[in-house]
Amino acid sequence: YNMLRSSESKIIISQETYDFCKQVVEKITTNPMVMDAMGYFADMFNGITKFNEIELVAITGEYKFGLRGFIDNLVFDPTLKVIRVNDVKKTSKALSNFEDSIDYFNYWLQASIYRILVENTYKSMEEYKDWDIEFRFIVIDPYMQIAPIKVSESTMDEWMIKTKEVLRKANYHFQERSFELPYEFLLNKELTI
Repeated sequence: YNMLRSSESKIIISQETYDFCKQVVEKITTNPMVMDAMGYFADMFNGITKFNEIELVAITGEYKFGLRGFIDNLVFDPTLKVIRVNDVKKTSKALSNFEDSIDYFNYWLQASIYRILVENTYKSMEEYKDWDIEFRFIVIDPYMQIAPIKVSESTMDEWMIKTKEVLRKANYHFQERSFELPYEFLLNKELTI
């Protein structure tokens, strides 16, 4: 009975999935660049702290809804005054084609929301108000190649503009209590192409 009870809410995975995950962990732990970006070289001398699978929530008052996300890896580097947001992604394409996945799966939207969550949670604190925020994807491709891909400030600024437009449209749906059609059809009643 105790064994059954302790297995509640756990998901059974295949041996293939388990083996793959084990390989990914090995790849991450043997890659110094990735380990450094993810804060695994933290010690009491450099003051770096890291959190894995941290949940952040933001109620900004700007929208009729809140934002919530689970960030894979969040690193605080007091020497560089940087908060690093790291999002681990498994892709079916080669590393060099990851930008296609960003657009296809709207990873830019997730990255921007994570930025909003980090800004709302930490940048409002006196301790972090002058810190920068860096975002990177830690990408694992089908050939078990792994690499960090940093998002530039200019790219993040572009993504933030697009994300604010998406959130504005979502807010319209909540304000009007109308969810039966996409925003463009609610506003125009008929589109012309």
